Amino acid sequence: LHILVVEDNSINQEVVKAMLERVGISVDVANNGKEGVEYFLRQNFDAILLDIQMPIMGGYEASRQIREHDAHIPIIAITAAVTAEDKKKALDAGMNEHLSKPLQSKRLYELLGTLCERSNPISPTKVSQVHEPLSTKGAIDPHHVDVMFDGDIALFQKLLIHFGAQLEGEFK
Repeated sequence: LHILVVEDNSINQEVVKAMLERVGISVDVANNGKEGVEYFLRQNFDAILLDIQMPIMGGYEASRQIREHDAHIPIIAITAAVTAEDKKKALDAGMNEHLSKPLQSKRLYELLGTLCERSNPISPTKVSQVHEPLSTKGAIDPHHVDVMFDGDIALFQKLLIHFGAQLEGEFK
């Protein structure tokens, strides 16, 4: 599969990209809805993962513009907006499904498998990694690391470092 991820947050981009690449999916990333529509018009994708709130052009408008050209490509909202009204608004804008952040990899794989009409389920390959136990004394819940990152502690650590660098840059 070839998926377009339209997301303005660099950490979220890394998380989604890693989730998809882990199962052999090719990924292109756009930083906002306008860029996402431009990518879509230049290339063929099997599905689009589309954030809702982004600068320049949000997900609702991007979805409407994509639907003007293609009524069938699966578009999945990936968003922190999770009310029933938010879900209805996403569907009204032409999206097929609505996933709340933080994304759960299992649900993402199920949706992509269904919407992209794959006969075999999408599942992660074994990630080779050093399994170091996470401390349960702090704010990190090992169960959530397992659910969100398929137990990929190396990816989780990489994202923590990226997040720390972002915070450091904001406070300088």
